[in-house]
Amino acid sequence: MIRRFVLTYAVSTAVLAALICAVTAVSASGQSWLASSALRSAAPMASGSALLLALMLWAHPLRADALRAEINVGSKRVLALVAPGYGLSASVGLAVCFAVAKALGGQTFAGFRGGLSQLAWADLAVGLTATLLDTALILWLAWRYAARLQSFRMSLPAKLIVVVTVTVPLRATVALIFASLLPA
Repeated sequence: MIRRFVLTYAVSTAVLAALICAVTAVSASGQSWLASSALRSAAPMASGSALLLALMLWAHPLRADALRAEINVGSKRVLALVAPGYGLSASVGLAVCFAVAKALGGQTFAGFRGGLSQLAWADLAVGLTATLLDTALILWLAWRYAARLQSFRMSLPAKLIVVVTVTVPLRATVALIFASLLPA
């Protein structure tokens, strides 16, 4: 069961990071802040969304009472995946940003390397902190509401719709509050 969770998380992290960074790179082709955006916002967004999807797929077949016990144990495992998940999404995101910038604007590797040289450790720290904050919010929501959601006996697509409808605005609000606390 844990293998399936980790595999789902890893694959969906890479796919979501690629999609988010591709859309960002298309809309901001050639911008110097693209690499920073991949680390500060796209990677945490992809990692958190992949975590949410993996949790939903993992929890779907469990009974509500079994889910409560599993969430307490599984939270520690999830926390162990956060940093590698962020690293994966940041790496995939940066690679996709380069590929899209090369395809659309003829970006050279030397130019991209110049953009990477503008990155600071603060970009990585902000991205990882945002990922940890998003993960903590998702785990709290899972701990608080997953068993209740499980007791409604909905199909997986219906559960995904409910979870996305509730969590996306909440996660976005928390991310905006976090971003507003950062120095310019």
